Amino acid sequence: MARKRMFDSEIINRDDFLELSLEAKAIYFLLGIFADDEGFISPKKILKLYGGNDSMLDELIESKFIIQFKSGVVLITDWNINNYLNQKRIRETIYTSEKQQIKYDENTHKYICLTNVNNNLNKGLTNVKPEEKRIEESRLEDNSIEENSLNIICLDTQDYIPYEEIINYLNLKTGYNYRSDISKTRKLIQSRWKEGFKLDDFKNVIDKKTNEWFNTDMKKYLRPETLFGTKFEGYLNQDLANNNITTKDIAKYIDWNSYINESSWIY
Repeated sequence: MARKRMFDSEIINRDDFLELSLEAKAIYFLLGIFADDEGFISPKKILKLYGGNDSMLDELIESKFIIQFKSGVVLITDWNINNYLNQKRIRETIYTSEKQQIKYDENTHKYICLTNVNNNLNKGLTNVKPEEKRIEESRLEDNSIEENSLNIICLDTQDYIPYEEIINYLNLKTGYNYRSDISKTRKLIQSRWKEGFKLDDFKNVIDKKTNEWFNTDMKKYLRPETLFGTKFEGYLNQDLANNNITTKDIAKYIDWNSYINESSWIY
């Protein structure tokens, strides 16, 4: 395994990287330093030795800086941009099953997830000529389209998470105008989703806390960082308060013309 690792300034100066927390940035650099010659690494040892938690990995997954597999192993998406290693010196990864689940995009120089992965693709990443690899990858993609397969096997795309529907429901119940594309909000929702909570659970929490807090000083806490944080399960299991909230109460806080024009929940 090579002793030196590199990081491309174009990657670490991008807006989406700069928006990461300091902890997530540190984890990214540590993963990059200790990854094998093809960009794979199990993050558990890194988190234990240097500190950190799954939420930092979630940030990197959400921002597509790493791909995480069911085994827990991760792959650095921009590995081939950060590092250019002599093909003759590369030690092939020990994570062969994970390697079969991805392909290398010649245009973007990124690793991406595959559907209906063919085991022969494992040979295509390092051991065949580029032209042969492109032909094989094209064939696999065509087969996937023809079979209408949606069997994505990488963890970060395995489950559809209805971010927009959750946030639109929160906005509908509170009269606020939160956005569903904010990284911090998505990270909170994703963390709860990975714990097994589903859409109805999010709506249930929104209903309960809106009924409890809407006409009180606590109304300001009807926000994603409070509702979808670590107390989520406690909120879900509490009794439903009855504060008799009416449409007139909500209407005080809604700019209806703007809401009708901009909200994507109206079809």
